[in-house]
Amino acid sequence: MTKSKLQHPSHMYDDIHRWVWEWITQNASAFPGREEHTMNVMSDDSIVVMGGYGGISTLYNDVWHSVNNGVTWHQHTTGSPWWSVRANHVGVLTHAGVLLLIGGGYQGSSTYYNDVYYSTDYGQTWGLKTAAGEFSGRLSHAGCVLADNTIIISGGYNYSNWMNDVWKSVNGGITWTQQTASAEWSDRAWHSMITLPDDSILLTGGRYSSTAYNDVWRSVDEGQSWTELDASADWGGRYGHSMVILSDDSIILTGGSDAYDIWRSIDNGTSWSNVVSDPYGAGHTRRAIVNSDDDIIVSGGWLNRSNVMVHHKIP
Repeated sequence: MTKSKLQHPSHMYDDIHRWVWEWITQNASAFPGREEHTMNVMSDDSIVVMGGYGGISTLYNDVWHSVNNGVTWHQHTTGSPWWSVRANHVGVLTHAGVLLLIGGGYQGSSTYYNDVYYSTDYGQTWGLKTAAGEFSGRLSHAGCVLADNTIIISGGYNYSNWMNDVWKSVNGGITWTQQTASAEWSDRAWHSMITLPDDSILLTGGRYSSTAYNDVWRSVDEGQSWTELDASADWGGRYGHSMVILSDDSIILTGGSDAYDIWRSIDNGTSWSNVVSDPYGAGHTRRAIVNSDDDIIVSGGWLNRSNVMVHHKIP
């Protein structure tokens, strides 16, 4: 597969870091508008969007694929015959190129899954790893993959229960071992978690009931224990945000709750600087990925459900 380099006339510049935002689709229908979906970049830089919540009583289990940075999309399936409609699930890609969908559900119907599905063909077809993992059914949890393909999930929500447990799988999601029943960080959901270049794990923000957090935590032992890097980060309390890592190992934090800003850390999350106001607009549970060119691509989310945008460096 090949990807096209985006060429669009409408730019919004950030002279501080020589980056530019470009709309790919704005108030258009690249795919049906949604939030609480997943978006993953594949090893060939193509993008897969899965499931999500499209409004009152609208849930998806469709799969969309783009090979040109989100300019156009191909629908693999209108409704997956393998996994059921859901939102706030976890989607991760292993280093072996296996796409995993973990848990999720629908809060309005008190439906919470602990199943794990996998695809090796960009989401066209799926197999079942487990119909009932050792972790409890949940949504709005976070996940990441370590260098040895160990999969980590943390926290989440179900039936008015907020969680701060951590689980890992070393066999591609078939079985799960609890790393801790109660992490040093408090119960939460809609937080963000990524693997750092040294294979440690960074966790930021999230929400408990009506409280939004802006704390930052790091684990160097696969989620068994956590060290607080910042109890009150400058980016303020938020949930439903995204983090990505650029090729220079800096971390970009974007979106979340009512946030209109983008933040960057060059010290593994210890401190943060405000990069620029976010022209994509406020809104939680939108998704962001970064490709091999350091293009940051954002899709969906509350108030921007049908939009796709790219943020890239100016040569």
